[in-house]
Amino acid sequence: MECGIGKIDKHFTRELVVLEALARCTEAAVLMRERRIGSVAVRDGGQVVDLVTERDLVTRVLAAGGTSDLALGVVVRRDLPSVEPRSRVEVYAGGAGIAHSGPEKVL
Repeated sequence: MECGIGKIDKHFTRELVVLEALARCTEAAVLMRERRIGSVAVRDGGQVVDLVTERDLVTRVLAAGGTSDLALGVVVRRDLPSVEPRSRVEVYAGGAGIAHSGPEKVL
């Protein structure tokens, strides 16, 4: 019998909205507003390296004294772990010492 949160692929969409790492934070904010979404994927060198969320724009850019002209490549974190879509959430949430408190970035 399965219990718990389930598999990773039940918590994300396969339709990524992507901007290049050289795109500005303003472009991400406008795209999120237009599409009514809370994050966009950031691609660098042909590979998606992270998601930038509305919260990232507020906490890592504006509240940190940055401007909306900052490139997304400067905002993204490149040290985030990645998981396989069919992996069990509990394996990553518990095994890595991560406390699940809400939606997480999954690449």
